[in-house]
Amino acid sequence: MKPGKLSANLLLIFIVLLSIITLLYDLLEYYSATRIDSWSYINEFFSVSALLLFFVYLKSRKLFSHDLVQKNLINIVKLLAGLYLVVFIAQQLLDPSFSPAVFPNPPETLPSLIYANLIALSAIIMFMPLLLSIRNLMYFKHRRRTTLYITLVLAGTALNSLFTIITNAPPAISVSLDYNYRSLSGDNSLFFFLNNAVYLINLVLLFILATRNSWVTFLSRRDKYIYFLLSLAIISAIIFLYDFVFGKGLAYHSLTLAVFANLAYFFLIFYTILASFNLLLQLPTARVFERKMREVSSLHRLSQAIAAEFDYNKVIQMITEMATEVTESKFTWFEIKDEHNGRLSIVASKNLTAAEISHFNRNNNNPVSHQILSGKKSVLVNHLSKSPEYVHLNNWKKSIGSFLGVPVMNSKDQVLGILFAAKSENFGYDPDDVNMLEAYANQAGIAIENSKLIQNSLERERMEKELQIAREVQMRLLPQTIPSVGRLEIETLTITAYEVGGDYYDFYNHTGDEIGLIIGDVSGKGTSAAFYMAETKGIIQSLASIHASPREILINTNKILYRSLDRKIFISLLTARINTRTMELTYARAGHCPVIHYSGSAGRSEILQPPGIAVGLNQGEIFDQILTEEVLTLQNGDILAFFTDGLSEARNELGEEFGEERLSSFLSAHAALSIVELKDRLIDEILRFLNGQNLHDDLTLILIKI
Repeated sequence: MKPGKLSANLLLIFIVLLSIITLLYDLLEYYSATRIDSWSYINEFFSVSALLLFFVYLKSRKLFSHDLVQKNLINIVKLLAGLYLVVFIAQQLLDPSFSPAVFPNPPETLPSLIYANLIALSAIIMFMPLLLSIRNLMYFKHRRRTTLYITLVLAGTALNSLFTIITNAPPAISVSLDYNYRSLSGDNSLFFFLNNAVYLINLVLLFILATRNSWVTFLSRRDKYIYFLLSLAIISAIIFLYDFVFGKGLAYHSLTLAVFANLAYFFLIFYTILASFNLLLQLPTARVFERKMREVSSLHRLSQAIAAEFDYNKVIQMITEMATEVTESKFTWFEIKDEHNGRLSIVASKNLTAAEISHFNRNNNNPVSHQILSGKKSVLVNHLSKSPEYVHLNNWKKSIGSFLGVPVMNSKDQVLGILFAAKSENFGYDPDDVNMLEAYANQAGIAIENSKLIQNSLERERMEKELQIAREVQMRLLPQTIPSVGRLEIETLTITAYEVGGDYYDFYNHTGDEIGLIIGDVSGKGTSAAFYMAETKGIIQSLASIHASPREILINTNKILYRSLDRKIFISLLTARINTRTMELTYARAGHCPVIHYSGSAGRSEILQPPGIAVGLNQGEIFDQILTEEVLTLQNGDILAFFTDGLSEARNELGEEFGEERLSSFLSAHAALSIVELKDRLIDEILRFLNGQNLHDDLTLILIKI
């Protein structure tokens, strides 16, 4: 027998022995009709020991420690059902009765005493794994204070148990049998007051812990409906749980277990009601959330195709099939423009017959295709039968009720082809579908161009030309214009050390008084770094529309990218949000270069470097724990510099690095310049420092002046 298994079995033996000892004590007290206080304290100690040992047993065997939400919810239902079943059978067999004259209520018969011990054992065996399962749900994307609150509740439970034993009276605000509190002596009155105060604090902390149900957000729409209906049944079961299960006999056997069960009962009520309410609130938006996550997943898979799949025909077919998933369409087809004669033909499709494809390619007179080709704009028709200008398409495929066509562009703003999605019903698409498929088509254009580049990479001269095109594609991924937000002055600079690189920056959610920005650097250089950069851009663009917090954006980006990144690859990222109305900078840094902040009022620069590790180094637990989001109040005249290590690590002929301190001193010395002059002067400073040496890494810089 293994040592771990042997020690676990010993724990079970100790638990059984402690249960037998407490039963013998109850028998002695029952037959002697005498309650010995010192012995009752020992009995309470044995009951607590059994509870703690069972907790250690569960932890040592790693029972009820699942991370899966569905598994924990199933365990909760099973444990509740099992507890009700055990108690129901025990009540039918033993018919317990307890005297209400005193507290704790003594058993009136021997079977009632056995029933009290059985209920106490059930409280240990059933309630402990039940609470562990809920703890697993609370720790799903938990906040830092969750562990602190749990510790405080455990300490408060211990105090409530102690005060209840001393006063031999339950807290007045707890669920308990009638008790004459006027009979308390003076000394006990003080402990009774403390007992109620601690009990009330425990309830508040339990309510706060009950709000830790962020797992609800990540359920599918189907699961949210199922679990909401299930939660109503669970709430009903829990409301009657205390009176049905623990209302009789538990306090007589052990006041400590009674307090534990009482607080756990309230926590179950709080948690199930709040989780059910959260499920109800998220039901209307479940479809939207699933749609966004499906879009992120599809963009992620398409980005993987860009980095890993170089076969042109496979990429085309993959794009077509994933477009079906993105738009939830019944039919999709991809028309590609011939580079020589300009003719459009279907090269990939979903749910079209060979005869339909042949007829379409043979006639080549689809007015919708020519309209998109000439206008370079998407076309949405939600009632095909009432659109006479598209009668040819209606005759070709009579089962189409609505369709959507979007152009797939290359980096030179030329149409590579047209991606069509269609449904049988009328009004199958809305404007959000158009935006989503257009974003998807932009990524598809990158995938198609890169597959062509790789196919022709055997010829050296052609390879150089193709890498230049890839550079143009990468530049297209970067912001083409600098957004104007409030009184912010913004300038950017990007210099790649090779034809393409892994530096990346972008602006998002820029409104009249707020702007978000992100800057990053993929480890390594060349095309592989550029591919990962393109993947990162697609993911962050989708996540930025869901999450406002820079920290949440980085956490979800890491969660998505970790599964696909090569273990030798990591990505440093820094996200920030500036509100010109509140003059606050909110930022988080995932292993990226620090932010240089020049304070106009103080007349000096500061290097801001909050904790955080790079994306792709850890699956989530360590990454989430270390990553910190900080807030900085800005003032007029302040300057912010966001940059990649290509700037700070630029080396001259002596091997000296430009460094963060040199950049910090530069900002302090030239803070009076306009943002454009500051950028130009900094470029001159870098070139003078390099003194003819080439950059060994990509250089990206964002300057913002308040």
